[in-house]
Amino acid sequence: MCTPLLALLLAGSALAAPVPKELRKGDQSRFVGEWWECRMGDSTYTDPATARRFTFDADGNLGIRQNAGATPTEYTAAVDRTAARPTFRLASKGNVTSYNARYRLDGDTLSFALTDPGLPLAETIAPGPGVIFYELKRLK
Repeated sequence: MCTPLLALLLAGSALAAPVPKELRKGDQSRFVGEWWECRMGDSTYTDPATARRFTFDADGNLGIRQNAGATPTEYTAAVDRTAARPTFRLASKGNVTSYNARYRLDGDTLSFALTDPGLPLAETIAPGPGVIFYELKRLK
């Protein structure tokens, strides 16, 4: 039988254990929810009601709708917890097309720079040659 003192000591040591590196690097659960596209490349959009919508779920699925009534194009998004900088892989269902992305999540703003596989990741999270840049705002 576990004494209350032993239970308290075991609980205290579990709380003090270091957080595994992969959990500190990024957690795709922070993407979960609906986002609107406020910028793509050099184009900016100001109306969330008419903007393209990105919906991330807890299983790593991403649906992108061109407008409110459209059927979403389906992708998977998986955070690469081994990369030195925050990175994820975006792939269409069936892996017909895929991209690598460097991202930044700052509060309710998600910015990312996509590049084709085989090309180096973007050095900065900004528009540039060979880079598809997005900035999304979380819908509340």
